Amino acid sequence: MPRIGPIQNSTSRSPVNCSKLYIAGYVVLVFVIVALAIGMLMYLDKHPLPVDTKIAPFQFG
Repeated sequence: MPRIGPIQNSTSRSPVNCSKLYIAGYVVLVFVIVALAIGMLMYLDKHPLPVDTKIAPFQFG
């Protein structure tokens, strides 16, 4: 079996499950970040902040 890294030595019983768990964790983390970003953009689009002069350069149109 190919060695993934030094982590496989400590978890030699189920290296595949650990790698799948890490991949699932990263996928969930990225999904949450994207969902928060989209939610904030939609919220700012519907409810503009009173301080428009500070975020004017960061508006997308």
